[in-house]
Amino acid sequence: MKRFIPFNEVGEYPEIVGVDCFHPKAFCLSHWRGANIHPDLQADTSAEIVINAVEQNIPELQYPVVTNNHFDIDGFIGVWCFVYPETVKTFGKVFRQMALIGDFREYNPHLPESDLAFKLVCWINKKEKELFYAPFGAQFTEQKEVQMCVDKYDWFLENFGDVLINPEAYQADWEEEYNRVREDYRLIGDQGDREWIEDVRIQIIHVPRPVHYYALYAHSEIADMVLSIYPDNRYELEYKYTTWIDTATRKSFPRIQPEDLIDRLNELEKSGNAWQSQKFTDTAPIISLNSNSFTKEQRFDHPFTRNLLSSSVSEKDVVALVIEFYRERLENAPQKSMYTWEEMRRYNREVKEGAV
Repeated sequence: MKRFIPFNEVGEYPEIVGVDCFHPKAFCLSHWRGANIHPDLQADTSAEIVINAVEQNIPELQYPVVTNNHFDIDGFIGVWCFVYPETVKTFGKVFRQMALIGDFREYNPHLPESDLAFKLVCWINKKEKELFYAPFGAQFTEQKEVQMCVDKYDWFLENFGDVLINPEAYQADWEEEYNRVREDYRLIGDQGDREWIEDVRIQIIHVPRPVHYYALYAHSEIADMVLSIYPDNRYELEYKYTTWIDTATRKSFPRIQPEDLIDRLNELEKSGNAWQSQKFTDTAPIISLNSNSFTKEQRFDHPFTRNLLSSSVSEKDVVALVIEFYRERLENAPQKSMYTWEEMRRYNREVKEGAV
């Protein structure tokens, strides 16, 4: 029987698979930047890389142990497929959708496998918070997560199989989030709109109220960034996680340091609040008013859980500034599926120096 072991014990095993992480002593099946190195297995999510490995029956599937340095849905499904590869034949399409929803928040209700995948994602979200702690929650540090995530993996590896076979028996666990997302998805379709700015890969979404991420980011696979516009001049501009990892089927621009855009917005801002952002190396930095007042748990959580402040800057001016800024910075930037962090930093230095 294959088993999950803590990430900090990798050195004790001569044969070990690392899923959704990177360790030089492990055979890594991961989309982390610099780890997505197996040409025949490459995919956008780590779970799909493992699924490709199972379908191709690579020799490393016989390794006795697997690890990850954190718990999330993409990582868990990848670990599950390594431990229980026989389930891939029946549920492979469902697992692929689970990883896309869980990691990229790209919910697509029109696919036949999407409904089951979505119920399973909602069940994992509910049980993770109920039995353990929310992603990036109060207990979280990267050092603690390495050890604390082991309990999550042990519990979900033991219990996920029953839910996979009979999800309706667990409806009480998944239905609240499931219904919320479907309601928000309909709301955007009925009262909102999505605009695609192709040359800078930004999707602009007008939303009647802050919604769940799975509804907000539905149909956003074409975008590197999402600009959400809510009533009362409330805005959030966020880099998608897809620009933090290496992908296989989609290309993106390099991430751009946001300081100059923030300065331009703050020159116009008269509300007494300040436009802020995290470093461009953060998993999903957000540009908005007072965004640095949010913890990482709050930034990872859904927009409807955050206190979004009203700006004095008009929607017209915000949209114009954002598009102008990224057109200036990305005019000569190639789109690539695998940028290194050094390549991104070098591009930003060259833009600053006027070399591109």
